[in-house]
Amino acid sequence: MEEDLDAYLEDHGKPCNCGTVNFLGILEQPDMEVGLGKHSTTSTMYALTVKTSVIVATGMKNGAVLTVDGVRYTARDFQRLDDGAFTQVNITQK
Repeated sequence: MEEDLDAYLEDHGKPCNCGTVNFLGILEQPDMEVGLGKHSTTSTMYALTVKTSVIVATGMKNGAVLTVDGVRYTARDFQRLDDGAFTQVNITQK
């Protein structure tokens, strides 16, 4: 049985845009502790999970500007997940 990626994104995704392409993506915002010598700080690491076909359709590359739920981000790097149907895009809030 084939998964319905669009139905999954409709249930869990947020509206996104890159260039002229609108799509749904799942925004993750985990906090990560970063060590700085004897000190440490907490930083939020933003990641967006989208269908891999969206990456192809938008031509999204490092440095691309995109919006997630109305907030602007810059794409940093890309990693295909599991069977490659989804790609995780590490993003930085602008």
